[in-house]
Amino acid sequence: MIDSIAKSDKELADKEEAVRVAQADYDKASQEYEAAKKEADKLANKVKDLDQSIAKSQETIKSLNNRIASNTQIIENNKQVHAKAAKLAARKAFDAQINKALDNVVYGTKTISQHTAKAATVKPAVSTKNTKHALPQTGANDKLSLFAALAGLSLSSIGLGSLISDKKRRRN
Repeated sequence: MIDSIAKSDKELADKEEAVRVAQADYDKASQEYEAAKKEADKLANKVKDLDQSIAKSQETIKSLNNRIASNTQIIENNKQVHAKAAKLAARKAFDAQINKALDNVVYGTKTISQHTAKAATVKPAVSTKNTKHALPQTGANDKLSLFAALAGLSLSSIGLGSLISDKKRRRN
């Protein structure tokens, strides 16, 4: 019986040693688990922060795209306004040239421009002293009448030019 008690004590000591080793392994595994859990939580927080950063970046990109679209529309509007202003400026410059040319045309003994001396004077063909047989006046401005005459002359020359080109086509 003493042998069996000694044997039982030895088995008990072996089992206690196995429990102690198992407990040490369990404690070590628990510590590693806690460390891994903390690391996983850190990584999860980093992922969450990155997701928030991506969301903010996407909102910023969306906002910038909207601003780009708005600025593009403003630029297009400004181009249209600039084009209209350029057309108006060109028209004003053309009108100024026409008015200057019309101002240089003078009737009577004065010359057309200051560079030519009496080269292009206009003298009345018929004396209008006898108002009984004079033609009625239209009341039109002399500058406007001259401009209308010049415009008519240029339009008629365009028409003649088209007739000439039409004859050339028929010959071929």
